[in-house]
Amino acid sequence: MTASAPLPDLEDGAKEDTGLSILDLVKHSARAIIENLNQCDRLAIVTFSDDAAVIQELIPMSDHNKKKTDNRIGGLQALGITNLWAGIRLGLQLFENTEFASNVQGLFVLTDGLPNHMCPRQGYVNKMKPMLADMARAKARAGATMPTIHTFGFGYDIRSDLMQSIAEIGNGNYAFIPDAGMIGTVFVHAVANLFSTFAVNAVLEVEASSKLELRCSTVFNTERHSETKTVFHLGNLQYGQSRDFILTYGSFRGSIPFIKAKLSYKDRFGRVYNTRLETSSSPSYYLAEDAYAYHVLRSQLCDHLSSFFPISSSTNEHKAFMQDSRSSDKFNLTVASLRRFISIISSHPLASDARIASLIKDLTAPEGEQYGQVSKAVQTSVTTPGSSPTAGEQNYYRKWGRHYLPSLLHAHARQVCNSFKDPGPLMYGQDSPLFIQCRDKLDTAFENLPAPKPTYQRGDSHRYGNVGATCSVNALPPVKMSRYHRKSNPCFSGSSKVLLAGNSLLPIEQLRPGHQVWTQAGARKVVAVLRTDPLPSLTSTQGTMDMIDRGVLCKLDNLWVTPWHPVLVNDTWTFPADVAEEVKVCDQPVYSLLLEQRQHQHQQKMLVADDDDTAHTVMVGGVVAVTLGHGIIGATAVAPALPNKWETAKQQGDVRAHVFFGDWTRVKHALDSLQEDDEGRVRCSGVLRDQKTGLVYGFQPMVADGYAGVEGLARPKIEGVVAGTA
Repeated sequence: MTASAPLPDLEDGAKEDTGLSILDLVKHSARAIIENLNQCDRLAIVTFSDDAAVIQELIPMSDHNKKKTDNRIGGLQALGITNLWAGIRLGLQLFENTEFASNVQGLFVLTDGLPNHMCPRQGYVNKMKPMLADMARAKARAGATMPTIHTFGFGYDIRSDLMQSIAEIGNGNYAFIPDAGMIGTVFVHAVANLFSTFAVNAVLEVEASSKLELRCSTVFNTERHSETKTVFHLGNLQYGQSRDFILTYGSFRGSIPFIKAKLSYKDRFGRVYNTRLETSSSPSYYLAEDAYAYHVLRSQLCDHLSSFFPISSSTNEHKAFMQDSRSSDKFNLTVASLRRFISIISSHPLASDARIASLIKDLTAPEGEQYGQVSKAVQTSVTTPGSSPTAGEQNYYRKWGRHYLPSLLHAHARQVCNSFKDPGPLMYGQDSPLFIQCRDKLDTAFENLPAPKPTYQRGDSHRYGNVGATCSVNALPPVKMSRYHRKSNPCFSGSSKVLLAGNSLLPIEQLRPGHQVWTQAGARKVVAVLRTDPLPSLTSTQGTMDMIDRGVLCKLDNLWVTPWHPVLVNDTWTFPADVAEEVKVCDQPVYSLLLEQRQHQHQQKMLVADDDDTAHTVMVGGVVAVTLGHGIIGATAVAPALPNKWETAKQQGDVRAHVFFGDWTRVKHALDSLQEDDEGRVRCSGVLRDQKTGLVYGFQPMVADGYAGVEGLARPKIEGVVAGTA
């Protein structure tokens, strides 16, 4: 965990070294969690290296104990050995040895390395299964509940298949954290899901009237009690989020079998509740057609993802395909099957349904788009642009795909939102005011807590799109932690006035599609107005303000604009951050514009789009500023008919160059996926970034709009043991 945690890759592929390590950011995440705990919650800390050690017992998070916990977190150091088994065992023992307090319990296991010391000879799952069964029986006798086990893997030097197996036997989730930019969002969502727990230790028992081999691809912890009875261990259930299961079975003889199902679960006090259902397996669906289709496709997606991680018959642990001589054929067949499924779901009659569309976006994307992470994750031979075929070739599956896929699988199988990044999991929890409230509070705490002290010197750079400049400095202001949790978007303040084609002025918040605005090339029609809502409860501290955050606006003349939205000053395109007269925290919506794109006859008789970037400018607050889709996208993604112009702009350091914001077609496609308000504007809450590269590829949809009565909801008390590599 001593490895450097630079800011995630932006469009130029460069990284900004902030001096922070992975351990620094894990500590910061833990402090954000503590900030949202109260005296009814309890927290313990375990470290594991050559052995495991209890740094803190399960204690209530009173103000006094929070200070003690903060100091203990600050004293954590990385040692290098990974005795994962000792950490898990000691973490579970803390729950066994501490009096039950009617709290929702969770064991969070964090590691950035391969288990390399005292690993169980029979395998982790085989060792844990009887231990957890004994613990469950003891808890049941005491009227208590079992903790769930959630695993987190940092970076690429990890065994994600093992972390996946441990989470499944513990009825929890596995989350992959590829770089520093994902640490905040993954922890925020993991704890918010724990906060919004409705029921624990949920079990679904299904018994058929005749012999059936029942199978469910979204439940991983199952037991076959008899030829007719199967038990599915579900773990926790969340407020406001359904759990939907598609059961499949093989052929049978005789009449249509009847199925009896019993759902058992406990509340946080350990009280048991049962619900029973008896039904025919004939296809008379209780769900609406679109909902049924979505859950069938979601289940099939999970089945395909699981196929990359078959279970070893000796250890009962997942083992990812590694494309060696023994498994290359199986890997290729699995990829081919996945691609057939992608073709099927993409042409599904209900593909336009928002939920099914989110699955498609997880799987694939039109050429040039940056989502479709699953398709990328299984690529084994990718040539980096600008490199020779040999030097630039990358194996995405080996590097990050085998870590990312089980993380996405768990999100879809358990129907939990695990980050702000992937379109599919963002569908979960959106109807839960409690989850949204908890997530937003944790989100704000992560971004606004004082940044950790860097462990070594760092440099800084300012970047927009493909342009970067780096300089080394001896001392820099503290890092704003929202940079490790970004959803930013270049915009104007709503009160700033835009110059219309008829020389009148109108506040940009009143601008609508169809209005004619002034540009440097003449009048142009507004195609879309994008409203981006501010992050909640943003504050700034003197000397620590980080202007890359969308929560900050810069003042130029009569314009308030986000720091990295290019403006024309003295005939030179520049960033507001470099020339701002003053800055302030943004506590109101901000707006962006997309102007019409006119086609004309090119000299080679081709019909091409605008070659005049001045037609994608506006005068706002007395300042000329660029609009979305301006056409300057950099040397790595040039307009085919006009390569020389864009390459020249790139070579001259044009700060407007951006592979997404400069591409009119991609921006328009992304805006079309957003919901319109009553005024015809589209709305978002930030941008979407590629899981692997950090590149912007779209806009973050509004998850929920107005949370009436949220403050009246009370989250359950929780207690957690955090076990991490030391």
